[in-house]
Amino acid sequence: MDEYGTLLPYFSGWMRQRLEAVPEGSRPFIREIRLRLGQPVALTAKDGPFFLSREGRLLTKPPAFPERASREELLEILKKVCGYSLQSCQQELAQGYYTLPGGHRVGIAGTVSAENGRVNALWQPLSLNFRIARQLPGAAGDLPRKLYSGGERPSVLIAGVPSSGKTTLLRDLIRRLSMGETGRCLQIAAVDERGELGGGREQGTGLDLGPCTDLLSGYPKGAGMEIALRTLAPDILACDEIGGEGETAAILSSAGAGVPLLATAHGENFAQIARRPALRPLLEAGIFDRLVLLGSSKNPGAVREIIDLHHREEGTP
Repeated sequence: MDEYGTLLPYFSGWMRQRLEAVPEGSRPFIREIRLRLGQPVALTAKDGPFFLSREGRLLTKPPAFPERASREELLEILKKVCGYSLQSCQQELAQGYYTLPGGHRVGIAGTVSAENGRVNALWQPLSLNFRIARQLPGAAGDLPRKLYSGGERPSVLIAGVPSSGKTTLLRDLIRRLSMGETGRCLQIAAVDERGELGGGREQGTGLDLGPCTDLLSGYPKGAGMEIALRTLAPDILACDEIGGEGETAAILSSAGAGVPLLATAHGENFAQIARRPALRPLLEAGIFDRLVLLGSSKNPGAVREIIDLHHREEGTP
């Protein structure tokens, strides 16, 4: 599937022409399409940013006389992203992102209005970052066997730096556990607050999370976990990017119900994760049994280390 191609309708004019000219063989390696006011279009791949020539060739440096994104173009693209209803999307825009069908996420920076330290509305985009979501069967490698063999169901935290492949790996783990790869098919409740895990499954355009996965799309993590525990009888609760305000209590509550958690978080190593105020209480309470640390953004999904948190020596970084 050409996930890159599914994003092209959000662009128009010269910008779409340049993006359409990118060779099909190069498209699977592109992770992001980045637009910045007054700057040329940049495409992010494993080896860093690339820029587009007029013929669609990928250049490591901006061309001598590049076409540059204007205010009007950025605003028009954002309107398309939001279905020409910016006002109805302000809650998402105020958080700095908007999720598209297929799980693609648009990161947004711009001019906002704020009050009491909180963003109320975004009025003018200055940067748009289209992060391309891809379903990669087998992305989790042999993690299902390493973590869940013999009927074991540990609580697992997958951590890594931005763009290290956390969500892609989590998606594959959910699908394979739901399919029964490690034994019987496991009932998984996936709380998908930002719409990235399921990628628009409720619209019939989503990603395959397996035959025994219940998707709670758009639910705040705390509310989603509570509903899943009360109504869906999951074997495993799954969610992406924990660490926000108000999530700690919900996770502690789910652990008290005896349901293991499969989640991701930002962090390069144990020490860094343990310093985060929302994650520290979870580690101290022994909520997670295993910590899976991923490598750099240059090799997404590569597992650097698996730590048994119950047998970790004090003082180990």
